[in-house]
Amino acid sequence: MSTTYTHTNLNTTKITNLLSKIGKADKTSFDYTLAMANMVADALAWWKSEGKESAKAMGYTPNAEQFAIDQYGFQKSFMYKLAKVGAMAQETIENFKLACDTDEQNGGRPTRSIEALIKWANATPNQEGGEDGEEGGEESEGAEIKQKPIVTFTCRLADLGLSDKNLSLRIDADGNITTTSTEEQIAQAIAILQSAIAQSQK
Repeated sequence: MSTTYTHTNLNTTKITNLLSKIGKADKTSFDYTLAMANMVADALAWWKSEGKESAKAMGYTPNAEQFAIDQYGFQKSFMYKLAKVGAMAQETIENFKLACDTDEQNGGRPTRSIEALIKWANATPNQEGGEDGEEGGEESEGAEIKQKPIVTFTCRLADLGLSDKNLSLRIDADGNITTTSTEEQIAQAIAILQSAIAQSQK
């Protein structure tokens, strides 16, 4: 029985190459991990939809643990964590990055990892994958709303070649803005938004 199976849709080489670049939990390593998470999510989606049957015809029928080790060299639990992050909304990821940057600017030492991201998303209201707390009385409900951002905004300035990093900001119920971006970067993002609105109204 075959113990290996290769296909470009499994992204095996790309994922293992990225894995070799991941070191301590800093920004660069975390970005590599996020890229790997997207590839794992895509690979697993393909595997479940058609790859598994194709491999079975060739005599390769691994369980999830064997599949993770054979293809990528890591444990099943880590593979599924990567897939979970790969399926997250980009806004959730950008908000987590912003929270880490803000904590760091305030003297904290945030952990940038997929485990920390999943835990943060589960504990933070209004994030994809997050869980709202139990419904309380009118007073606690009002307090919760007070803590939630009333506006979240992300703009991929770096991907557009307009800045060295993407923009993400939040505005709370008191009008306080939380962002690590400069006024110039915010102005660029607003200009992009205004242009998009103008185009949609034509």
